[in-house]
Amino acid sequence: MIVESIFWRKDLFRIAAQIRHDATRDTWTEHATYKLERNLALGAFSSRRMLESGKTPASLSTPCIRMALNSEVNLRRFRFSFPIDILQAVEMYDFKKPTSTSLGLRTLVNQFVHSHTLVHLDRKSAETPEAAVLVCSESERKTSLYAVWLRDIAATFERVALTEPTSIRRAWNDKRSDFETTVTEVELDEDRLHHWGFAAKSEITEAVQRLQGPRKMPPLADELTRLAREIEEFEALSDEEQEDVIRKLHEG
Repeated sequence: MIVESIFWRKDLFRIAAQIRHDATRDTWTEHATYKLERNLALGAFSSRRMLESGKTPASLSTPCIRMALNSEVNLRRFRFSFPIDILQAVEMYDFKKPTSTSLGLRTLVNQFVHSHTLVHLDRKSAETPEAAVLVCSESERKTSLYAVWLRDIAATFERVALTEPTSIRRAWNDKRSDFETTVTEVELDEDRLHHWGFAAKSEITEAVQRLQGPRKMPPLADELTRLAREIEEFEALSDEEQEDVIRKLHEG
């Protein structure tokens, strides 16, 4: 359990800022990819610890896209190793029929804490203005793969970091044979957070305005369908034609 959450929340606020920066990153190196993977794992773990400690409400949710496992995929060929790139992910899961949904906080963070697949999608064109991530947990790998904009993940972590519980309820859960802590009321006090040294007042104000403003992200499902179609067209080319496409991409 977490006794004082302010330090966890302060770190989570910084992690959210780094993930939000990665959402518009133009150049990806191996080190940049490692930092994103680390921030997703640390942010998810921190959020789960605060959730389990009654420091944040379980009612928070994040918009995402779900792709079901492709019913025609030969899992023996893959030996069900995790997809290490988008080509394998498109073959294993049905990108042609993505479904818009949302994940509750506990379900979202568990995808990253127990991730079996974690592949990020760079932004590559005006049609893909920001980066996204493909993720599924060990327990869901044979049913679903989720796609989430990095900006939406950053917003969820930021909301967890800024939200302070003012009322909690502890009740016995027969299923878990344990007491369960539920946050029933929350507040967001910019002045107190600034007084605690959480962040600069301007940073906190900007974060609050982001969270309270309208969400302005394009449909991720359309992008995934387009991506799957482009991959199909690419794989239909001859080896020489594929090499020519790759060469042109490297030339910019």
